[in-house]
Amino acid sequence: MDAETATRELPPNTPGEIWVRAPNVTKGYYRNKAATEDTITPDGWLKTGDIGYYNEAGRWFVVDRKKVRPLLSVYLVAS
Repeated sequence: MDAETATRELPPNTPGEIWVRAPNVTKGYYRNKAATEDTITPDGWLKTGDIGYYNEAGRWFVVDRKKVRPLLSVYLVAS
C-alpha cells in the first residue's frame, strides 16, 4: 500500500507499507480503541508498519519500518 496516502496498491518493485488481512490476524488492541483505529482499517486490514515490496515472481521483501512500535511499556523496538 502506498505508505504516504494509504489509498492504492503498488506495482511490483515499489516499496510501500505492508497490510495483511486473514482470520488469524488480531482484531485490535486490548482496551486501546485509539491504537486499534490507527492500526486496523474499517474493512479489517492490519497496517503492519513494515515497508516492503514484492517482485515479479511474487516474493516479498521487508526493507524498513514506517514507525517505531512499543514492544512493552518501557521497551521500544529498534528501527
